[in-house]
Parts: sequence; C-alpha cells; structure tokens
Amino acid sequence: MHRRFEQRLRIPDAVDLGSVKCNYDEHKHALQFIGQATVEPPKKNNSIPINFKNGSTPAVENKTSKA
Repeated sequence: MHRRFEQRLRIPDAVDLGSVKCNYDEHKHALQFIGQATVEPPKKNNSIPINFKNGSTPAVENKTSKA
C-alpha cells in the first residue's frame, strides 16, 4: 500500500531552504520543522523530506519540483 501526503506552508524568506528538516514524533502525530537563517536569496519550489523518529525511510523523496 502506498500513501501520499502533501502539505504546503510558508517558510520565511530568512530561512535557508536547504537546512529545513521535518520530523514526525514517535506517535506520528506532530511534525517538527527545523531550519537555519540564510544570507542568500531563497530558492523556489523545494520539497522537504519528512523523517520518522523510529529511523524508517523518508516519507517523501528529496526532489525539487519545477513550476
């Protein structure tokens, strides 16, 4: 069985998109987003891989989409 999850949210321009990580908690209920400040202009249309705390593979492949 394959499932797809897509969620869009705004990330402030001052955050380096390459540093953004997203993790589920142990119960797969809460998402935690972590990112670092940047001095470069932001890139557009990045995908952020979502990792699970139990060490399983990412839920989303690390791909960039083209608009």
